[in-house]
Amino acid sequence: MKSSETELYLPVKTFFEDIGFSVKGEVKSCDLMAVREDIIIICELKLSFSLKLLYQLMDRKALTENVYAVIPRPKKGHNTKEWKNIVKLLKALDMGLITVALDSPIKTVEVILEPFDGKSYKNKKRQDILKNEFSNRILDGNMGGVNRKKILTAYMEKSILVLCALDSLVKSSPKNVKAICNEDKTATILLNNVYGWFLREGKGVYSVSDKGREFLNSCEYKDVKEYYKKYIEDRVL
Repeated sequence: MKSSETELYLPVKTFFEDIGFSVKGEVKSCDLMAVREDIIIICELKLSFSLKLLYQLMDRKALTENVYAVIPRPKKGHNTKEWKNIVKLLKALDMGLITVALDSPIKTVEVILEPFDGKSYKNKKRQDILKNEFSNRILDGNMGGVNRKKILTAYMEKSILVLCALDSLVKSSPKNVKAICNEDKTATILLNNVYGWFLREGKGVYSVSDKGREFLNSCEYKDVKEYYKKYIEDRVL
């Protein structure tokens, strides 16, 4: 069976979580972002080493010096000329390298090369945007390395929370919805109605629209919806 980039994500996520990092996928186009205190790690996941991967890694260096390429463990081992050249190139560019044993049921994660850089390339503005997106995501609803799939942004996650709260109330004012979901942007989310999930019944009264009902009953972001439905139930009780 052909491997996919998403198979690299969970083993690496678990690896970093085991050493105390919070991890989320697809944060502002970064396949995987791990944060612990003031340390930010970005990993780009690819099934093979390529020029495209190298360009992505170089771009991420503007965000943090801790950048890793994540690729499958080489089937021919670590002694081939091609593999040694990959390691030599990444070392020269101060970039890290992680492999995942996709050919093994254990999916072993191995850090081949640690990034080391005495210089700083960080773009503080871009880094602040990245940190803000990461911190505003309560859940990790994205699988790093996924293509052609909707990405769960922090705004969508907040909108799902408001939708679940409104659904529990049937019809309500923004104030009452905010009271049970504890989301400061409740009124703005209802008013802007970016995803078409809400229906304005009258002045200051909202309900769930047909589109919102369809989304609630769909399989899309099922785990996220279940989490927030339970969260709302616990707050109401």
